[in-house]
Amino acid sequence: MKSFLKQFIPPVFFNALRRFKRSQAHFSGVYANWHDVKNEDLWGKEATYWQTLSKEKLIKATQDDGNFAPPVTYRSLVTLLANQVADTGSCCVLDWGGGTGIIYHDIKRSLMRPERISWCVADGADITALGKQYVGSRDRLTFYGLDEVDRFPKPDIVYINTTMQYVEDFKVALTPLIRLMPAYFCFTRLMAGDVPTLITEQTIGGRRAPCIFLNKKEFTDFFHENGYNLVFISREDDFSDHYNANIPMNLRIPYELNVVFRRN
Repeated sequence: MKSFLKQFIPPVFFNALRRFKRSQAHFSGVYANWHDVKNEDLWGKEATYWQTLSKEKLIKATQDDGNFAPPVTYRSLVTLLANQVADTGSCCVLDWGGGTGIIYHDIKRSLMRPERISWCVADGADITALGKQYVGSRDRLTFYGLDEVDRFPKPDIVYINTTMQYVEDFKVALTPLIRLMPAYFCFTRLMAGDVPTLITEQTIGGRRAPCIFLNKKEFTDFFHENGYNLVFISREDDFSDHYNANIPMNLRIPYELNVVFRRN
């Protein structure tokens, strides 16, 4: 087909198409320093793509369609943990970097004892402001700023979905959460693998920001050193080729991980 089209379409159009495809790479380049990557704020008020997408997800998730439970996805892992803890008493989930609280809305029909489970989201003011607009009268959902760690309730589970890739130093970020002594840390869609920790650039909705790929062993060792054992690990589906198109093959992470650490 390409050969056929080349008979009629000037080469300049194919060159432009190739440049367009490269520009759509989800992750691009390897950088020496975090601040070498232009940070265009993926989540704030100016990030209209993400704000619009988040609102659409909230509207869909908060409409009761009569379904008992969502399909099995990465969300199912924290659902299982919360149900397990709530089976014997109250359960507090700290959804760190949880944005609008969308995960809670996605899974709340799967919570066996929802009256025992409090879901606390910590994130930036712009994105949590949107989430607060969709809290129902029966929802056990509250919001905090990321810098309000002293106000966080003591969690049984710290849940972190994707957020670690946007943190410059995971040890600095996680140490205050470890001091809260949760029974579990649950990570889903974690960008970690058998690569050296490296900084790259991520593009979402045409906006760029620094992003980090973590070394899996270094990440796991950090938890072992702080009194936690790895009790579960699984992987998500492989990324499409364009996700890593501008990163050397030996430094690519082919898929995200789902992991759970339990306190000794």
